[in-house]
Amino acid sequence: MIPPPVCILYTQDSDLVRRMKAFLRTMAQVRHVAEADRLDAVLQQAGPALLIMDLRAKECRDLIDQVQKEWPEILIIALGIVKSDPLREAEQFGIYAAEDLEPDRRRFQTLVGRAFDYLKVLQENRELRETSTSVSTLEPIPRVGAVSAAAGGGPSLRLLRFPRVFRQFDNVDALLTSIVESVADAAGVTRVGIFSKIRQGDRYRLRAGLRCLPETHEMEFGERDALVRWFELHAHLISRANLAQTPHQAERSLLRRALDTFGAEVIVPLYARGRIIGWLYFGHRLTGQRFDYSDLEGLMILAEHVSTVLENNPGRDAAQIDSAGHRGDR
Repeated sequence: MIPPPVCILYTQDSDLVRRMKAFLRTMAQVRHVAEADRLDAVLQQAGPALLIMDLRAKECRDLIDQVQKEWPEILIIALGIVKSDPLREAEQFGIYAAEDLEPDRRRFQTLVGRAFDYLKVLQENRELRETSTSVSTLEPIPRVGAVSAAAGGGPSLRLLRFPRVFRQFDNVDALLTSIVESVADAAGVTRVGIFSKIRQGDRYRLRAGLRCLPETHEMEFGERDALVRWFELHAHLISRANLAQTPHQAERSLLRRALDTFGAEVIVPLYARGRIIGWLYFGHRLTGQRFDYSDLEGLMILAEHVSTVLENNPGRDAAQIDSAGHRGDR
């Protein structure tokens, strides 16, 4: 379950986007950024990554300077017109490489492969540094004055009301929007999103969200994606506070990338008929405090309610989920 490397492409040229995705479709997860103001945010979500910069794009020179100063774990390949001044200047920037806008496919793939090998070393070094300094953060910090679910007599009344509140919706979009708003209120978090699929063979997409990152709306995950496989194998939530307890480095990198990509602190899988149908993710608490053990239990209960509502929703889309689940159990 090793996640594919991330390649970020900054350009306003749709033909270049199609060409780069065709070149790298078997090598990397390509994320296109067209707006200069969003590049920094996407880099923050991606962690160590390869950045391909179109030298014709807006503010490209200033952005390269900024990335070099602020993101030492980002490798840059600049693309420009052969023998042009911008391309000659880029060769002096101290970046990883400067190439023709229309490179030879195999040569370019070899170059990108070497860049990913180097990024892998950077990622491993980063993981070792974080592991060596994470002893004090192996357990979530409990909230002051927090009362456990057991001490409080079980889940709160607000959680128990969720299925009854949601059953009044026949339209699946209205249902999901209501779920997101209610879950955000009950959990006291700044951000909530639901990734789900409707029919067997569909891809997982963001169906509803509150204060989600703009790039999240463009993301898709297939059945073979490493994150989906991880949920199928482990069947439990992902918490940023507990990442240090994950023993395997590749697995830890996968989970960290998922959290960073969604801007999440916790991701909880959703199931119907024993099959994964999506996941809920949660941002920071409104108070700024970390999630403790009882908080995580509460989020799991919320996810179970959401799974039940989606499975039993009388609308057309949810019925198809139910039908797909029946077929999968045969």
